[in-house]
Amino acid sequence: MMILLLFYLTAAISQFSCSGIPSSVEDYFWRDYTGIVPKDALACGTDSNGNPTYIAQISVPSPRDPTRSTVDVLPAILEAGAITVYAPYNVDVVYRDASNSSVKVLCVYSSSYYKWHSPKTLLPSFHKYVIVGYESSSPLYLGRAEVNNATVTGKIYANDREAGLIVAYDAGQIYPHSYTILTYYR
Repeated sequence: MMILLLFYLTAAISQFSCSGIPSSVEDYFWRDYTGIVPKDALACGTDSNGNPTYIAQISVPSPRDPTRSTVDVLPAILEAGAITVYAPYNVDVVYRDASNSSVKVLCVYSSSYYKWHSPKTLLPSFHKYVIVGYESSSPLYLGRAEVNNATVTGKIYANDREAGLIVAYDAGQIYPHSYTILTYYR
C-alpha cells in the first residue's frame, strides 16, 4: 500500500512540476563586452576582409515619446578588436563606445543549433526566430545580407505592408532586398 501511495505521489508531483514548462529553452544569452570577444560569441557576419563580426546589444533612449523614459534595445555590429559598436536606428546610425557603456555580446552554448533561413521559405515548426532586442516595445530579429564582399547584419523591421532588413553600412542605413533571418532550433 505504501509503495502504491508513493507511486501516485511521485506521479502527481512530476505532473504538477512539469506542466506549463517548455520542453526546451533557447541556449543563447548576452555577456558583457569587456574589449575581448568571448569564446562563445556567435559570429554572424564578416567584414569586407573576411574577418568575423559579432552581434552586440546596446540601449538607446527612445525619441518617440519624450514624456516617458523608454529605452530601445538594439542589435549592433561588433568587429573583433574594435571598441566602437554601431547599429541602424531612427533613419541614422548610432555609435557606442564599448569601453564607456554597457554593451552585451550574443553568446551561445552550441552554434550548431542556429541556422539562417530565407523569409520566403516556410519556417519549420521546431525553429524559432532569435530575439536580439526591442524597439517601441516590439521584438527585433536578426537578419543578414551580402553587401560588397561583406556579410552584414541588422534588424528585421515589419509594418502592416512589408517586412525587411535594415543594416548600418558605410555610415548610413541600407535595405538589402535579399536577406536571411537567424533562427534557433532544437
